[in-house]
Amino acid sequence: MKYKKIIYGTLLVSLAINLFFAGMMTVFLIKGPPVGAFGSADRFNMMAASEVLDPEYREVVDDIWSKFRSEQRGQFRSVFRLRRKLQEILLADEFDQKGFEAVFDEVQETAMRSRLAIIEVLREVTLALPPDQRKKYFQAGMVGPFNRGDFPDRDRERRRRPPPPEEEG
Repeated sequence: MKYKKIIYGTLLVSLAINLFFAGMMTVFLIKGPPVGAFGSADRFNMMAASEVLDPEYREVVDDIWSKFRSEQRGQFRSVFRLRRKLQEILLADEFDQKGFEAVFDEVQETAMRSRLAIIEVLREVTLALPPDQRKKYFQAGMVGPFNRGDFPDRDRERRRRPPPPEEEG
């Protein structure tokens, strides 16, 4: 009898931990990483980038992004469908491990296809803009810790490593 309580207690703790991590992964997959974490420097603010372009180039870039959105509409719907599936699995009375893993794999595949499509759009934009407009566009649109425009100079100086100590002798 004593061993049954220990085994059941261990199983309950294990289940609680698994559900906790499954919930964390689901939130991460649905909402994405928090800003500034896990390489979120790849985020791109299309609105800010578009605002700095000359009107003739803004129209060209807007057409490229509009074409992307219409081509990816099915992909967007797929993401919403996957979110609903994840909600159903996580809110069910019993956790369906195999179902969760299948949806998780599909989420990863969908995310990779979306990233590749966005990279292709950024390549098209790059080819469509002259160098001066391209630089303005990408400087304004870059979001994250690797964008040199994020921090004032004094903060950047503070973040640099101190020089190594001079050797004596």
